[in-house]
Amino acid sequence: MVVRVPYRSLGIFGALSVGDYLIWNWSVAGNHDVVAIISGLSLPVLLVVLILLAIRNFLSLLNSSTPARRRPLGADSQHASLNRSVEDGTLTARPAGEVPQPRTSTARRGKVAA
Repeated sequence: MVVRVPYRSLGIFGALSVGDYLIWNWSVAGNHDVVAIISGLSLPVLLVVLILLAIRNFLSLLNSSTPARRRPLGADSQHASLNRSVEDGTLTARPAGEVPQPRTSTARRGKVAA
């Protein structure tokens, strides 16, 4: 399954980060304290979002560049899921749609472990 990642959000947050940095730089140099505080507090948040979007887009590009594994047609209908039995350590095959039944306990129901 290939997930398409829009690059528009990366560009929007990149432009917002650059604009906020320019406003912060201008307001600090021009002694505009209120504007400097507001833009200074929003700049780290914008940069964190920009970095996360860049990582997401990089991983999406990396994922799309790797070849996908191909399954033969009809493989889903005959697919059997392998389940490990914890109790005895054996490997059992069960059809994908089948739900395992709970095992009944041999302990007495009236006793509670302390």
